[in-house]
Amino acid sequence: MGNVCRHHLVGDAMRYRSRGPGRRQPGSGFSLVELLVVLMIVGAVSGIALPRYSGALLRYRADLTAKRVAADFELARSYAKTNSTTITISFDAGAHTLRIPALPALNDASGTYEFRIDEAPYHARIVSASFNATPDVSFDMYGKPHSSGTVVIEAGGHVRTINVDADTGVAKVQ
Repeated sequence: MGNVCRHHLVGDAMRYRSRGPGRRQPGSGFSLVELLVVLMIVGAVSGIALPRYSGALLRYRADLTAKRVAADFELARSYAKTNSTTITISFDAGAHTLRIPALPALNDASGTYEFRIDEAPYHARIVSASFNATPDVSFDMYGKPHSSGTVVIEAGGHVRTINVDADTGVAKVQ
């Protein structure tokens, strides 16, 4: 053992043995009070952040749905111009559905183009769709709609309006 005194080794061993298995040194962990304080702080921060997150999510859904509807207007308008044909977009506020019968379904299923606004990830609803007192709008071979109109969608209390210009056929979200 060289230069190490035997009584130092015995003293160190006794010190470690006296703690015993499962015992900790004082100050090496967290007390119950400290854990409860941390849990209360986390709870308070969560209580503040969760409603803000929920509101942001609903605003995002409203914006996302409105942009998707505007993009579908542009899709129909572009298709009408490209193929020199008339394309109609139909809105069903009761079923919260947008349909473009002249276009094929996006999911490779047989059928026509259909966008269910009330399904994931949108979870919104169509409040109204009015184009010269009808829920349908048609784009002619020049991409011009038969009339101007609006579509109003809502997601969790956040309302967005999509306006279609009668002269240009451009849809804008407001």
